[in-house]
Amino acid sequence: MRVRSCIAVEFLILIGALVISVLSATSGRPMETHEDFVAQTSREMLESGDPIVPTFGDRQRLQKPPLMYWVVGTFSKVVGRIDVPPWCARLPSAFASVLLVGVVMGLGATVYDRKTACLAGGLTASCVGVIEHGGNARPEMLYAALSSLALLGFVRAWFVHHAATSEREMRDGPGVARWALLGWIAFAAATLAKGPHLPGLMFVGVSVYMVTVDGWRTWRRSTGVVWGLPLAIGCILPWFIAVALRSDDAWAFWANELVGARFSDTEGGGGIGHWLLEFLKPDYLLHIVAETLPWGVALPLGVFVSWTGCEPGSSRGRVLFFSAVVPLFVLSLVPHSRGYYVLPLLPSVMVLMARGVLDILDGALLRPRLRLGVVAFFWFAAAVPVLEFVVVKAISPASTVLSLKTALELGTLGLIFIIGWRITSKRGSRKPVVIAILLWAWGGAVLSNEPVLWSEHDTQFDAIAEAAAQSAADGVPIVVIDFDRDDLVYATDSPVRRVPRSASALTLLEMAPVVIVGSTTSLDRLEAEGLPIERLHAFQVDKDKRVEIVRVTPLPR
Repeated sequence: MRVRSCIAVEFLILIGALVISVLSATSGRPMETHEDFVAQTSREMLESGDPIVPTFGDRQRLQKPPLMYWVVGTFSKVVGRIDVPPWCARLPSAFASVLLVGVVMGLGATVYDRKTACLAGGLTASCVGVIEHGGNARPEMLYAALSSLALLGFVRAWFVHHAATSEREMRDGPGVARWALLGWIAFAAATLAKGPHLPGLMFVGVSVYMVTVDGWRTWRRSTGVVWGLPLAIGCILPWFIAVALRSDDAWAFWANELVGARFSDTEGGGGIGHWLLEFLKPDYLLHIVAETLPWGVALPLGVFVSWTGCEPGSSRGRVLFFSAVVPLFVLSLVPHSRGYYVLPLLPSVMVLMARGVLDILDGALLRPRLRLGVVAFFWFAAAVPVLEFVVVKAISPASTVLSLKTALELGTLGLIFIIGWRITSKRGSRKPVVIAILLWAWGGAVLSNEPVLWSEHDTQFDAIAEAAAQSAADGVPIVVIDFDRDDLVYATDSPVRRVPRSASALTLLEMAPVVIVGSTTSLDRLEAEGLPIERLHAFQVDKDKRVEIVRVTPLPR
């Protein structure tokens, strides 16, 4: 592909990634509890005018650094919605997903070529992890984008350093310094988004490879670690110091979050002994496959492509291999596992995977059956979103609006086939690759707006929160018993008090007037103890639990 054609394709991929994420972010689906944390904390920062100490329900929330709160709050203020509705809380993640896809293409072009960059960008924009987290208010996508941007800065600086033609250029080349500066600034921003874990481990992985190949001196020059690390620390520490000056237990809390909780009984289910028994579980390899579906099954191509030596320059990808393997190894030492932890590793994995696919399709790996298998896989992958679309539409309620919308979606589907076929008309083996990517992108954009795919659990809890907010509209405080207060704070925009499950009727009567949200079991007990309650709403949240909203008024004197 010519450079101009590649640039046009890259631009279209970025536009497609933005459309997918924006449609998902504005779909109107219920907020998850972790999304509530971001939206409500941002709202309280705007209401209080205090950007330093995050609060949730008027209580300090130091579990996460503040960058996501700042971004959501700033965006909400710019668009004039300081009440931070769900779409305002989610759109920053949509923009971060576009940045992530851009970083993937930047890495592909740096390590290999623009053709690899285009394919890697398309795979990333249409994979499950980006479609899911790109429309979510949690800080995961922002963290992944910034961590990956730091990786791009360090890798690009190293390759620019290698391309220098003289000792002076190696020592003083402005390109090296600029890219290293980008890496350290992004490193600091990622730390303020969620923490130093992933960007730090990725930097260690890159450094291991660089030192092995070129030695300490070249590594130090190309990464700028001597001046870059102090710069990053200087960007990170002011917020932590400012919070610590206003909260006596902040440092102890962060130390536990960073290290202590990693091996606690609550997180690991048995402490250090359990950790030893769970040593090197393969969970994170499975998470990599899950977050990169449907392309994750091609992961072996990415694992081995930089070590085959079948094509000149294939070894350049080893720097990405180490940037992913070292974090995966360290993460596997931690007892608990979270799929979204691997999101920052997607750029490295996707670039290697794309290079492996191209090597096979271009005949670099001379295995005709393997080539046929890859082509067959992409044809199969192309059919899955269409099948899912048909199934979802079949169980959706029919209406005139839905019919018109479906007709438009089917027309778009036909256009995708035509465009995909036209793009690859001269390269038969690439037809299924392009069409599969386009169809998965289409499927992500279309199906993200389908209520039938949303969790009934989240929908039910959203309804409970709305009913509680209406019941307390006159300013009556809300109390929860045997129910999670976090699900109510954002919907009511007010502090919600939690009382123990064993609380007595007298305790709650002293709080009256009050609205109580709790399980039917607890409310029946309180009523039997003499608490006068007015039952307002009832919800069957699952087979074994019923939640009710009641009102308690003071007894006449």
